[in-house]
Amino acid sequence: MAMNAHDFFSFLEQHIPNNLQEDWDNSGVQVVGELNEISKVAVFLEPTQKNIIDALAFGADCLISHHPLSMKAQFLSRKNSYTDIVRLLMKKGAWLYAAHTSLDSLPNGNAFWIGDACKLTDRKVLEPSEKENFVRFSFVKNHLSDEINEQIDISPFVHSVMCCENICHVFCFCEKEQEAQEFIMKILPNCAISYTKVAYPMYTAGLGEYGKLPRKYQREEFLSLLQNIFISQEKKIQYKICGKLPEQIETVAYCLGSGSDFAPLAFGKGADVFLTGDVKYHAAVACMENEQCIIDMGHFELEEEMMRRFTKELAAQVACEVRFFSGENPFSYSI
Repeated sequence: MAMNAHDFFSFLEQHIPNNLQEDWDNSGVQVVGELNEISKVAVFLEPTQKNIIDALAFGADCLISHHPLSMKAQFLSRKNSYTDIVRLLMKKGAWLYAAHTSLDSLPNGNAFWIGDACKLTDRKVLEPSEKENFVRFSFVKNHLSDEINEQIDISPFVHSVMCCENICHVFCFCEKEQEAQEFIMKILPNCAISYTKVAYPMYTAGLGEYGKLPRKYQREEFLSLLQNIFISQEKKIQYKICGKLPEQIETVAYCLGSGSDFAPLAFGKGADVFLTGDVKYHAAVACMENEQCIIDMGHFELEEEMMRRFTKELAAQVACEVRFFSGENPFSYSI
């Protein structure tokens, strides 16, 4: 089983549009590969050297991580893990792709697995996105000269560019659609160009979610539920309870990763408890003072589970062998 690289990345872009990502993020292709056929795909949370080495040993043509290799492009001017990882990938000609906040914001995506696992009803996005739709111009890559590339780089109409195999895609802002179309036609006057609106129901996209449990749960019953929602039951999840856990829980809000800044928003929506990771001291103190409750389930634990579930869905949708590679929690605990 194998897929053409262009078809594979077009599938990813269609199902996890990059324009869903936050402005500060770097979702999408991290390292451009040379392989034109994708037969094996490796998925993991973090693009660590160990995960990269294990994935390449598996024979992966494309590696998909949640966290980007870097938020900004770096020079390969010193020996460090970034340079080592790029070197490993380029030796094999393999692709590295990150689905970060684009996946976090995807409506009904894997970032909302807690809502599925807890069978929440009346589910709503905690912080809806206000991002725009994009228009995509596609053309044969050999028309992309250095001069044209420079014009695209400085254009106020262009959001991003993605090239794979022999096709180049230029993503432009919808609000500048007419100007963008005129700009593309001007710099590529003798080129066949396909034009597509990357339409998406943006009003449903965003970070985090809240909803109601099927019934009211007693305190200990709810904590037991949280231990049983993970696919992997190899060991119990260690979580921290910040503030006062109510006797009964019905409305639950959550945001994977580092979401404690969303706590006031969650409690404003009527949440009895807010689930997230990386809770800071002052957020915990605020919960204690206001008799609210955040449960810190761990950044690693929450998003590792998300990528595990993402792997299962991806494997069912593409004509490739897809394998999940478990990561290592950077935190260890001692009593």
